[in-house]
Amino acid sequence: MPLPIALIAYRRSSSGIATYTIELAKALSQVFEVIMPAFGLSPLTKKELEERGVRVVDFGRDPFELGYLGGPLIEYRLLSEKTQKCLSRLGEIDCLLFTIPGLAVKFRSQKLMVKGWGCHGLFHAITTRLRYLPCTLKIPGMVTTIEYWLMDNGVFTRAKKIICSTQASYEFHKAKFGAKATYIPPPIEYSSVEKRPAERLRILFVSRDLSIPRKNLMTLLKALGMLSEGYLKKVKMTLVGRNPHRFRDWLHYLKMKGAEVDVIGYVDRERMADIYSNSDVLIYPSYYEELGYAVLEAMAHSLPVIASNIPSFSDMIIDGYNGFLMKPNDHRRLARLLSMLIEDHKMCHDMGKRSLEVIKERFDPKLVAQKFKCLVNDI
Repeated sequence: MPLPIALIAYRRSSSGIATYTIELAKALSQVFEVIMPAFGLSPLTKKELEERGVRVVDFGRDPFELGYLGGPLIEYRLLSEKTQKCLSRLGEIDCLLFTIPGLAVKFRSQKLMVKGWGCHGLFHAITTRLRYLPCTLKIPGMVTTIEYWLMDNGVFTRAKKIICSTQASYEFHKAKFGAKATYIPPPIEYSSVEKRPAERLRILFVSRDLSIPRKNLMTLLKALGMLSEGYLKKVKMTLVGRNPHRFRDWLHYLKMKGAEVDVIGYVDRERMADIYSNSDVLIYPSYYEELGYAVLEAMAHSLPVIASNIPSFSDMIIDGYNGFLMKPNDHRRLARLLSMLIEDHKMCHDMGKRSLEVIKERFDPKLVAQKFKCLVNDI
């Protein structure tokens, strides 16, 4: 009896959701025939997916990158209709799985599964946008948030299952939609390459845009600024992301005090494996994240992680075991933790090894694929 066909929708501008979609496509290709409509997929990633047996339907560049200015309700109706027409020409699809709820707005199916993101309601989403968006974007951001909420909730109401990747998200969607909500951890492929020792503690900070306020690079810079020159001479900080110039003064100050600073700028995901492999610890003090895939990627490359004590990270990081959890703006605690790792490279190394153990136990793609297989059989 043939296995069902799973559909996954990819959109480059969705950032962490895009990473989740790629990892999930690779995982599910072990047990399903996967068709993946994609907007803005890079040639290298497309080739990798096709080598795994994923059938990629390439729609070209993401409309967001082409300067599309429509709101979510209009934009996703157009993209969903385009996806629907394409799939109708491919024959019957046994099971529909959308990692972006908006791309399912035009679909009506008894076997519709949708990814549920977030763990808070509309009021929290609006206040978060108002807090972290620039003044010129606060009102448009609030309108956009309401549109997303209306669209997603309409899709969740029709869905057979809502897939949640964190316990907090699962509890939130379960309270609202009952038995539809299902917890399945996000998959991540891992590498067991042994790290080479380095003279300096190699600190990594990753963001699509370093200037995004919620990513909170300032907490790391303030923490490093509290260290003595002796400690800073034992630090190498690598920044990955756009707009580093906004922190020019801080970076100059840290260099003058003896820290080595490497500003790489934005890089494609394909290059990140080398960057993780040449780092010792990831710092991720975000004020909020719906998932934060960079933490999983770092752990999959045997890195300990110091991150904010927010719901998504508490599923990944066991405080004191494979990293540390902290309040997002507590730069003094971060400075103490960095001092400890500078003094004790073995602790850093051992925590990194335990990060990989956590990945193998909870986020192994084979385990995730089997959970989805059981779920689809239920449906």
